[in-house]
Amino acid sequence: MLNKPKIAALVHIYYHGQIDYIISKLKNIADFDFDLYVTFSKNFEKEKEKFLKFKKDTKFFQVSNSGYDIWPFIYLLKQINLDNYDYILKLHTKNIKRKAGAHWRNSLINPILGSKEAFKNCIKIFEQNNKTGLIGAKNCLSNMHLNCPENRIFYEEVCARFNLVPKKINFIAGTMFICRAELLNFFKTADIKEEDFLTSSKMKSFGTFAHVLERIFALVVISEGYEIYGADECISFLSFRRFQKIIQKIFLIKNEKMHKIINILGLKFKVRRYAYDIKGNYNLISIMNENGISDKLRKRKIKGLKIKIKGDCNTIRISSNSKFKNCEIEILSGQNEIIIEENTNLQNMKIKMTDKSNKKFKISKGTTVQNLNLELNKENISLSTKEKETINSNELLYNTL
Repeated sequence: MLNKPKIAALVHIYYHGQIDYIISKLKNIADFDFDLYVTFSKNFEKEKEKFLKFKKDTKFFQVSNSGYDIWPFIYLLKQINLDNYDYILKLHTKNIKRKAGAHWRNSLINPILGSKEAFKNCIKIFEQNNKTGLIGAKNCLSNMHLNCPENRIFYEEVCARFNLVPKKINFIAGTMFICRAELLNFFKTADIKEEDFLTSSKMKSFGTFAHVLERIFALVVISEGYEIYGADECISFLSFRRFQKIIQKIFLIKNEKMHKIINILGLKFKVRRYAYDIKGNYNLISIMNENGISDKLRKRKIKGLKIKIKGDCNTIRISSNSKFKNCEIEILSGQNEIIIEENTNLQNMKIKMTDKSNKKFKISKGTTVQNLNLELNKENISLSTKEKETINSNELLYNTL
């Protein structure tokens, strides 16, 4: 490997208001030899000047926003000679008006490009470990078999199309990363066209060809015998966040499954948790899941549990034979689903899904309900049971698939 590797930065700009932010991050690779390729989908003449002022030989391509940032990326891979580069940096803008959009964008970018030190560390990891094939944000590594069933089904179909063996893998949810250039030759030669991205799922935000390719990037890396590395955000010595970490060593409250762990000067106290405020995306929240929990514990009744979901694409799965009393589940965001498995006992339970884009609510056969207050906004379904009754068949009360 060269002492100063050659890098291609492939950037897709859909939200023009984020150009200054993107350029500020690109300045962190200025110590390296790099070429800059920028795709855009609408009038871009004025915006070009900002990039040209930053790097006068920037190359521009007008490409439709099909598949969000994915088709523009594939298009650029087909235009450039990957043999000229050691690494490919993939960046794009994100919808920061969406809930947690700016946080998600920054969480993707900062671990790999938040500072010159962060980017240099990534290159150092590549050069010290020849099995590292792709580096992205550790906090954005997602297990594809723990979210969005629509993606999993389509994933297997696309794998068959490209003669790939589907595997359970971790991928970078958000698709910003640094990758060895040679590993992307697969996409340069693959029969992928803009038309492939025109068919969207009913939800329009997952289950699309673009979201499956997000996973295929990782699969190709793994299939070639390489590994995916999750990078942490670099924190300077004098930063507030480092000071915050020092404080946390003295006093820290940490959530762990069903308990809060309180750490005071090294002394740990365990307190039962009753309230969960979940803001992340693409999570599977299993309540009383079989794995690692004894039958005796699974049959205990859970009282007073409150769960509030503020992120997108989450699944709440209440495992079979669980018993709940005086519990509440409230979903404030979109594209989530609740699945209640067989033979569950629900008493004095409130479930509320307020966003119109939520995906599914399912009560399975054998579930016993008493005083269940259910509000499903999209279909204006309101169900309230005062008397004890048992569901005799699978009730798919809410489904947009």
